[in-house]
Amino acid sequence: MAVLVMAVAVCLSLWGVSDPPSGIGLVSVVALAGATVAGAVRPGLRRWARKMVFALGVLACVLGFRYGVATLLPGIAGLVAAYLIGRKGVRGVD
Repeated sequence: MAVLVMAVAVCLSLWGVSDPPSGIGLVSVVALAGATVAGAVRPGLRRWARKMVFALGVLACVLGFRYGVATLLPGIAGLVAAYLIGRKGVRGVD
């Protein structure tokens, strides 16, 4: 579920918004997607990925003031994905 939320947010950010992010905004969006996939696919990386997704989500929300909705939307999705990655009893794809 976390990967789905993040995939939709990244797709909307990069192709659905009239002015996509550039520079550090683009890097934060792509890093959020990568860390979410890593946490969902590899259960051994889940703790690390949850912390990374949360930190990158906060960073993307802060960068949202500079780059607008294109960075803010994946930031909020990153906070939701961090919650979903950390749920107990949820296994990875393995």
